[in-house]
Amino acid sequence: MSYWSLHYHLVWATKYRACLLDDQVESLLYPFLIQKCCEFETQVFALNGYQNHVHLVASIPPKFSISEVIGTLKGSSSYYLNQIMSVEVEIRWQRGFSVFSFGAGQLKYVVTYVENQKIHHQKSTTVNWLEKFD
Repeated sequence: MSYWSLHYHLVWATKYRACLLDDQVESLLYPFLIQKCCEFETQVFALNGYQNHVHLVASIPPKFSISEVIGTLKGSSSYYLNQIMSVEVEIRWQRGFSVFSFGAGQLKYVVTYVENQKIHHQKSTTVNWLEKFD
């Protein structure tokens, strides 16, 4: 086994940035995403979001491409929410995603930022480069 230490901050948004991610959707979505990450041997450090986007802080093994993992997370989560759980509004994801790599020394900062997503958005204290998902 090779040694690797790869930390990513991933962000993706709902289609048209529609505000669909309420408490009910999040309570179904986040455990599902964590379970899917386990299938990719991906360690999740933080997972949170706000109304129209999701933030994930994780270590993805180099044997999986980031786009493969995110594509699966987005596709399977919309199927799960819409077809299996039958949420009230159809959840669709915008094309693409943002990914930021960072060193182990920044992990605590990025995790804290993601854990406090709702507070940052309510108080307008978001960090622009960590919110970019276009």
